[in-house]
Amino acid sequence: MALGLFGLMEACVLVLNALAVLNPHYCLEKCTLYSDNLHDVATAGDYQAGPMRKQVTLLLYSVRTYLRPPLVLCNLLLILVELLLG
Repeated sequence: MALGLFGLMEACVLVLNALAVLNPHYCLEKCTLYSDNLHDVATAGDYQAGPMRKQVTLLLYSVRTYLRPPLVLCNLLLILVELLLG
């Protein structure tokens, strides 16, 4: 099985799906990648974290918030392509 453009796009969508469905209260608190107040994360107020941890936290927040509607459309498109082309 060769990794073509469609396979690469499908892998990216699956990774984004995995990031979008992470439950912040159960999964991310264990890794200290979740704060109730996003302003604390962005400004590093009481959230004693390094710059890499802040970037990962903000990335996860952005994926969960802003990428859900486009991910639904991408998932529907991938399902239709898989059904039609097999």
